[in-house]
Amino acid sequence: MVIHKISILRWACSCLMVRQRCVTMPYKRRVWAFVWISLSLLLLGGLATPVAAQPPSRLPHSDAAPVLLAQSTPTTTLSVAILSAPWVVLDNKPAEGPQVFVVQIAITNTGAVTANDVVVTLDYNDPVNGWVLLPGETPTRTHTTLAPGSVVYDYWFARYPPVTGASFQYAVRAQADNAAQVATSDNAFGNPAPDKTVETRKYLSTGNSGITQAAADVSVGRAFTVTVDYSWTGTSTALGFSPAGNVDYDPGAYRLLSTQVRLYSAAPASGGTLLRTVNDRLYVTQIGAAQYAQTEYTFIAVTANPTQLCPYTGVDYGSTQKYDTNYCTGGVNSTIIAFDSVLATELTKQVNTATVQQGESLTYTLRFTNSNETTGNLLYVWIWDEATPSAGAVVTTSLTPSGDSDATTPSRAAWYLNTVAPGFAGTYTFTFHVDGDGVDLPDQMSIVNHAFFGINEGSVPPQAALTDTVTVTLQAPVIHLSQSNGLLTTDVGQPFAYTLRITNSGTITATNVVITDVLPAYVTLTGPATPAPNVSGAGWLAWTWDTLAPGQSQVLTVPVQTVTGTPDGTVLLNTVTARYCQSCRSRLCAQGGDGRNRRPRSYVAD
Repeated sequence: MVIHKISILRWACSCLMVRQRCVTMPYKRRVWAFVWISLSLLLLGGLATPVAAQPPSRLPHSDAAPVLLAQSTPTTTLSVAILSAPWVVLDNKPAEGPQVFVVQIAITNTGAVTANDVVVTLDYNDPVNGWVLLPGETPTRTHTTLAPGSVVYDYWFARYPPVTGASFQYAVRAQADNAAQVATSDNAFGNPAPDKTVETRKYLSTGNSGITQAAADVSVGRAFTVTVDYSWTGTSTALGFSPAGNVDYDPGAYRLLSTQVRLYSAAPASGGTLLRTVNDRLYVTQIGAAQYAQTEYTFIAVTANPTQLCPYTGVDYGSTQKYDTNYCTGGVNSTIIAFDSVLATELTKQVNTATVQQGESLTYTLRFTNSNETTGNLLYVWIWDEATPSAGAVVTTSLTPSGDSDATTPSRAAWYLNTVAPGFAGTYTFTFHVDGDGVDLPDQMSIVNHAFFGINEGSVPPQAALTDTVTVTLQAPVIHLSQSNGLLTTDVGQPFAYTLRITNSGTITATNVVITDVLPAYVTLTGPATPAPNVSGAGWLAWTWDTLAPGQSQVLTVPVQTVTGTPDGTVLLNTVTARYCQSCRSRLCAQGGDGRNRRPRSYVAD
């Protein structure tokens, strides 16, 4: 019996790792190296086990969500507080009233050293009972630094169920690279019920509200303000403010940065006196004699998506609660704030070549321009680029100018520009090494690369405001190797021949090609192989070619026979391997299957 086995192994050009440089050798020495590596691998176990053809493996893609990094030794401390309203507004007809409120968190650096890479995470997720963040929200906020004694405020837009008396416990945690994690689920104004942070409460729609100012010129990356007035009568004990109660608001496009509430004795236009100014509080107690509030919300446009706000104010009188009479109504006295933003920026991307071979490198160039010449600075600006991770890796030391060390990874090049002035123009470059991360890449593979511009403080934005894409085509030889002998069975001393064929069906030439044929035990040559091998030894032969062009084939014939004394039913494995060196890299060429030849009346188990 004769069994054919073809396993195409990898040739590493005298390199044991893909990323190492090739060692130049004289031609004959290269040939012997090719052969001896082939034989060594085969004799160490390649003969015994057929190798099944496997597709190239691919690495999973990583998202841009912020990741808590491993902490260094804590050198400072943080505290965290929930400043949101403990009671949220629910109309007598819940479907007609607000269903969204603002979760507000305060993070304080209570230590004596600046906190670095602060990460704040909100745990607000009970979809079964209707307590979820609005679509577009992300549970994480990041801050590059927080000085000793400083406080930073984060805001989230969250839904609540249209059920009176429903309650929920949510939690927030914060940590920094040099500060241990802290967490709380207690409301700073007191929990509305044991182990609950918030509860729905019925409010009457009887108050008065109006919009006095809304920014019309909104550009992505720029802060803008919306001002809402609200008046009431009588003595109130607490006020709860929200710039949006509507579920179709897009918090991923416009992020709330800060708030200011100004309390007056009456409307300023009627001579009302300013009694108190409250910064970064949307739930205000100690109202005193105030009967008019002017609330200023500062947002930043993250993307150019249109959206609308339906602001509202809830007034707690102790025994009763009221909110806006004309909540989310249109018309002449509309209480709906509709705004859109424009992109006053440009992002373009180029690559140094349209085609590439595995083992070579690509150079990408990104150009970013803030084309707005007159308005204010852009804030929290990021430029980043995400490559196909299965194709290779970003050379992290190649970023020019230097990138953000925390955000730059083997699959991403990132620059945190932070503040960008009007008229700014910058160029950013990096190198991407197409190595396949040790896996051979297929011919005509598309290496797709995306460049992004986005807005987010401290970490890569969860969504981009602008993108540009460039695609490079990978070119590679595609090697097919086969063998046959024309027999189903063979007898002792019967001559037959192995016919070996190698073909390159790829788009580029294969170089430094080597075929090695290791004859089975009990099989010997009966004459010279055609063509003659470049090198040979006891039981093996090897042929080499400097090149094998696209569409080119080589056919080899090896005349053999079984020797006297071959046991009946012996399984004879003829093992043929092909290797080539392309751009000083390792490449899996091809792999065929096993064919079985049986002698009459003999049986060999599979």
